[in-house]
Amino acid sequence: MFKINVVALKSCELCKKLVDASTERGLPFSIADAEEHSSLCDMLEVLLKASTYPIVTFEIPQRVY
Repeated sequence: MFKINVVALKSCELCKKLVDASTERGLPFSIADAEEHSSLCDMLEVLLKASTYPIVTFEIPQRVY
């Protein structure tokens, strides 16, 4: 089974659009508020060489993308 994780900022319009579209389509996902999980965000930004949000990860058994 796969799992979708969205790391989002409350004030980010693109984050809101992604969450709304995923909800409308019935996709199962979890949301991590970037402001509440700053250490996670720091790690993802370094690993992915990205600083824009939302950041989405996909987990499948034994792998994270």
